[in-house]
Amino acid sequence: MPMKKLTGGLAAATLALAFAGTAMAETPEEKLAALGYPQINEENPKPFGNYVNGNIANGLLYVSSAAPQDVNGVLGEKDAWVKGRYGDDLQADENGIKVAEMACFRSLRFAKAVLGDLSRVKKVVRMDVASLSTPDFTGHTKIADGCSNLLTDTFGPEIGAHARVNIGTASMPFGVAMEITIVYEVEE
Repeated sequence: MPMKKLTGGLAAATLALAFAGTAMAETPEEKLAALGYPQINEENPKPFGNYVNGNIANGLLYVSSAAPQDVNGVLGEKDAWVKGRYGDDLQADENGIKVAEMACFRSLRFAKAVLGDLSRVKKVVRMDVASLSTPDFTGHTKIADGCSNLLTDTFGPEIGAHARVNIGTASMPFGVAMEITIVYEVEE
């Protein structure tokens, strides 16, 4: 059965809706800016050792671990590394969750440095969270949601939903509160 050709007001309304949907589409970088994060404009954040920020192999981007950096000065000095131990200095509260979000943003900076454009991310595959915590701290899942939420807010639920591992550790490099590692499927 042949399809009818849209004419008149219905055709104009259909085209207007199609263009409006396209105009509303935002890049991941624009979504981060709307969430209050600064523009990611650095070419390559400097690693603290003999490693690179990330490598692509077989369509997957493996990003090096990222510690929380307070780029907006929310919890203290602007650009300072967030240090502390969950269950002691930090809790599974709004601030503790924000720390995971800060580490996640740093990981996104690494990903952008490797990819050049976060729109190349096809899927967030896996996120590993290691938090400096006391032996009796049990809020790991709650704080890791800070990063999980930022990933789904940045890429949308289809691309941003991921597998996740949360662990507590007795020590962390430089005394930072946590490190997050993310694996992305990317367009090559």
